[in-house]
Amino acid sequence: MKATDINNKGKKEKGQKVKAGDCIFPFKYQWKDHKECFKTEKGDICATSITDRGTLKTYGYCEKQPSKSPLKITCPFAFNISKFAFLVAPSISMINSFEKII
Repeated sequence: MKATDINNKGKKEKGQKVKAGDCIFPFKYQWKDHKECFKTEKGDICATSITDRGTLKTYGYCEKQPSKSPLKITCPFAFNISKFAFLVAPSISMINSFEKII
C-alpha cells in the first residue's frame, strides 16, 4: 500500500513527520501496534519510516484502494451454425453453455 502527503481535505502537508512512500506494517503509534492504517481526523495514516523499535518515525496518508467489482463479460464470442447464432461465454463455468440468441 502507498501513502501520500495529501490529507483528506486535499491539502499537501509539509513537515518533518509527513513523508509519502510505501506503508510499513506493523508499526507502533500511540503505544499500540498497528497492522493497518490508523484513523485520524485528517485521514488514515501509516508509517513510511520507523525507528529500530518499530515506532512510527514519519507517516503518510493511506491511498484508497479501488473497490473490487465482480468480473463482467461484455464481449463474449459469437458464431453462427446454419440458421442459429450461439453465444459462448469465455468462462470455465459456462464452457459447455450455449445460448440461442436468434
